[in-house]
Amino acid sequence: MLVLARCRAYLAVAGGIDVPTVLGSRATYVRAAIGGYEGRALRAGDLLAVGAATGAHLHHAVDVRGLDLQRATVRYVAGPHHALLTDEARRLLATAPFRLAPGSDRMGLRFEGASLALRAPVEPLSAGVAMGTMQLPPGGAPIVLMADRQTTGGYPCIGGVAAVDLPALAQLRPGEAVRFEEVSLEAAEALYLVRERELDRIRRLLAMPP
Repeated sequence: MLVLARCRAYLAVAGGIDVPTVLGSRATYVRAAIGGYEGRALRAGDLLAVGAATGAHLHHAVDVRGLDLQRATVRYVAGPHHALLTDEARRLLATAPFRLAPGSDRMGLRFEGASLALRAPVEPLSAGVAMGTMQLPPGGAPIVLMADRQTTGGYPCIGGVAAVDLPALAQLRPGEAVRFEEVSLEAAEALYLVRERELDRIRRLLAMPP
């Protein structure tokens, strides 16, 4: 099964790719050179073995239009240091476009555009971070932490991207622009439940006999 969506494509193979598991996963973590195929990115000429398929082959055409991968506006919930932004920085965060910087990777998405300032310099103690945490380094360009993020961070946390919009962020190409929109925690949770119901619908369709 091949699913195309903007910047990245996903290839699903019956039986999966037969590589050794590391911490229960066959994924590749390039920064640590572990997992996947020799702990590195694939190169032309690599040969990948396929595992034994289990269960029936799938022959369904599944409508995934309910999964929004092309949002121009990314919703976020204010973080513990959001109130430390200047009034102008809060206005810019809510109205100005931010472009994905070329230096972005699976650890964090770096954004270029308006520079965001705090009312006064602050050096918070390092705290746990989650996927979608919005950090603000001293330079004023926000970073959104992604799949290969570190476990803790010491930059001010100005927000957290709503879970439903993380896939859209992951599909951005360098230079593409998005805008950020603040929503309440309750709104973000409601959006998450709608997305989970849509995923459950797709799971049920895939479980049906062809």
